[in-house]
Amino acid sequence: MQSAEHRASEAERLLAEPLLVKALADLEARYLDELLSGPPTDLADMDRWRRERIDSINTVRAIPQAVRAALYTATAELKHRGGVA
Repeated sequence: MQSAEHRASEAERLLAEPLLVKALADLEARYLDELLSGPPTDLADMDRWRRERIDSINTVRAIPQAVRAALYTATAELKHRGGVA
């Protein structure tokens, strides 16, 4: 099991990783552009297509939120143990 200090350090590194930040921003922009452009005209289930794009956007946005949650959890664990955060 990783130490809380290691988890906090790794979470901070990931949140600041330019390649990851850019990749997530590009994915979100792509899904948003698709959503705004609308579904193909010959698509049978347009509502499902829209829901899938919205779910994709929400998932991409949830990744940094999950990393931040891991950071906060590890930081709280360090403070609880009297470590330095």
